Amino acid sequence: PELRLEEEELLRFNDSEHWQVVSEALGTALQGLPKGSSAQIVDISEGPLPLSLLIAPERCEHAGIVFHSAVAGMRGEAEREAMAALLCANSGSKSLEQVHLLLAASLQVIQAALPSPYPPADPRQASKVAAGDAPPAAVVVCEDVVEASGALRSG
Repeated sequence: PELRLEEEELLRFNDSEHWQVVSEALGTALQGLPKGSSAQIVDISEGPLPLSLLIAPERCEHAGIVFHSAVAGMRGEAEREAMAALLCANSGSKSLEQVHLLLAASLQVIQAALPSPYPPADPRQASKVAAGDAPPAAVVVCEDVVEASGALRSG
C-alpha cells in the first residue's frame, strides 16, 4: 500500500526517543494492573499509523499482563492496509487477529471500544463465559497529544 505522510508525521515515526517515551509510559500504565490480568489497548492517536500497537504485546508480556487485544482508529483504507501489513510483517498473522483497525475518528473509537472488550461479547454466549472471568482492562494510548512543536494538538 502507498501511504502519503506529512513532514511532521515522518519526523515522529523516525523519532526513537519519542517511541521510547511512549513505550515506557505504556509499561508504567500496565504495571499498575494486577499481574496476570488482561489488557486491551485502545489507541486514539490521530497519526496515520498507531505504532503503539506494535509495542503493546511486548510491554504487556514484560509487565506480566495478558495482551487481550487492541483497537485503533484509522483515517482511511490506505492507512488501514498499511498498518495491517506492518503488523503482519512484525507480529505475524496471529497478532493481527487480536487487533481491530476501525475506519473511525478518535472519539468514535472511544465510543465503540469502551467499556472493553471490543468487540463486545455476544449476550447469547454469556452463559458460556465463566463467572470469574473479568473483562480486560482498557489502557488508552494517545501518543500524539503533544505535537512536535510542543503544543497540545487541536481537537
